[in-house]
Amino acid sequence: MPGAQCAEGGQAVLVVKYTKRGAAAYLGHLDVLNYFQRVFRRGGIPVEFSGGFHPHMLIYFSAPLGVGISSESEYCAVATSLSPEEFLTRFNA
Repeated sequence: MPGAQCAEGGQAVLVVKYTKRGAAAYLGHLDVLNYFQRVFRRGGIPVEFSGGFHPHMLIYFSAPLGVGISSESEYCAVATSLSPEEFLTRFNA
């Protein structure tokens, strides 16, 4: 995750590269989104939230793949106050 840039509030926007292969190729786009949200909550990763009555995590994904299609390079962008090394440690825990 090289090259973190600062967003509003001194947070860095990290771009995460991941793969979808094997059984993960059969996960839908919304399932992947929910999985990432669960990982961020369980790992204690501070993520920027939207405003409003029902706030949600601001996570930006690349265009969705069809179910059953594998990929070697999918991308996700997230604004967080953690360094890339600390983010990776918490994400993999």
